[in-house]
Amino acid sequence: MNELFEKSGAVGITLADNKIRCIRDCEAKGECLSVFYNVDLKECVMHNKQFDSPSFPVPSGSGAAWRYYLTEDGTCPPENNYYRPLQFCYSVHEITSINFNDTHALCAARGGKLAAVTSQEMQDYFTNFLADRPHVRICIAGNEQPDGSWKLEDGTAMSYFNWYPGQPESATQRCIVIKATSLGDMWMDRNCITSFLYSCSFVCEY
Repeated sequence: MNELFEKSGAVGITLADNKIRCIRDCEAKGECLSVFYNVDLKECVMHNKQFDSPSFPVPSGSGAAWRYYLTEDGTCPPENNYYRPLQFCYSVHEITSINFNDTHALCAARGGKLAAVTSQEMQDYFTNFLADRPHVRICIAGNEQPDGSWKLEDGTAMSYFNWYPGQPESATQRCIVIKATSLGDMWMDRNCITSFLYSCSFVCEY
């Protein structure tokens, strides 16, 4: 990643006397995760993503004086993505036909769990980092209970929701997808297993 840099999408650009100062500036900025530092110009370009992850494109700029550094604390494996403000370590996957048994099993096999959206900040982040997803649906954690309440897989009661108007609409559709609509990315209830080719993206959390 050295001799490459990216300014597009930066969360901050500063001047720093050395790389240590640049990294400290990043660590002081809650959303910053990685930096490009120019050892000649002393320019520090801060980002909220890891460019050595396969989920993000190769930086568009190049120059011999540029160096790349991660400030993540090591709790999130480098093959995954990390969002510091939510301490959210995750990977993104796709499935061609909605089957929540399979999504849960795949995440568990990777040492994680199907991600839940538990706050407006998490909803906003999902909308942002999955804006260019290949499917209109995102499968997320949450199951409707017989009494109409919603819980996560570990039994935690859900308190945040972002339902599309009129949703949830069926007591037999006990799982949740986020779907792109004219009102933005909104929640809808769905059957946990479908016989139709309703593809979806899903996120494993670690």
